[in-house]
Amino acid sequence: MRYESAACVPPSGRQLYVTGVGQNMKETWKLDPESGWTRCADMNQDRRRHCATFVNDASMYVLGGMSTITGSRVILDSIEKYDVETNAWKMVGRLKYPTCLAACAVFNESIYVFGGRRTLQKASLGCVQVFDTVSGVCEELPQRLPRSMQMLRAVTWNGLVIITGKTECVIFDLQKKAFQTRNRFKSGMNQFGLVLENDRIYLIGGHTKETQADGRVIRPASDEVKSVAVRDVIDDVNPANWIQHARLLHPAFTHAFAVMSLPRAVAE
Repeated sequence: MRYESAACVPPSGRQLYVTGVGQNMKETWKLDPESGWTRCADMNQDRRRHCATFVNDASMYVLGGMSTITGSRVILDSIEKYDVETNAWKMVGRLKYPTCLAACAVFNESIYVFGGRRTLQKASLGCVQVFDTVSGVCEELPQRLPRSMQMLRAVTWNGLVIITGKTECVIFDLQKKAFQTRNRFKSGMNQFGLVLENDRIYLIGGHTKETQADGRVIRPASDEVKSVAVRDVIDDVNPANWIQHARLLHPAFTHAFAVMSLPRAVAE
């Protein structure tokens, strides 16, 4: 089973939620560092390769993705909202264009969805879709990505969204609605984890794609955990100074990832 689930953390940072797991790919699970894992209400729609984010501590959204549970693959445009207090999911809107393997960011109660895969033939999107969580309306920005992109990850820092893929990296200014290219900081990987912590961007795992002499395609996975200063990306420092920190226990494609706060140990 290929879960390709998504994880996100509310602004408080005290719990972690994972969506799109289980045999039906509808399950939602919450991790509390003190009480462990708890199963929450299932999503209405099975989905994987979707975007997931909190807008505030009480509201989590999942957008787009792919449905496969019926036996045929469908790229989704549906948007669901999870209410933390009532433990309930509700369909709240639709994207203008179905997409999966996109990146997202939150700004002023709106969710920005960047690019993604729009067809089963793996065609990419170059648009930015903005879902207003107050009005429930999704609009397309006139500004577009430098090129159509998919298999993306994103982090947000001081009003800037840093969007990274295997062959490209761009910065989007949420106030000015403008892009800048930073391709020297591309990931070189597909399906990697990307998080921001202490003003550093961490890249975790992922895989490459290689064609063997006999024509077979293999996807070797990485166990590397490395980081770069976010200021280096903003200032386009050359060369890109990635620092290796550790290795995963096992090489892995990375789908569900997030940063959360752990309780401090109390000395006796």
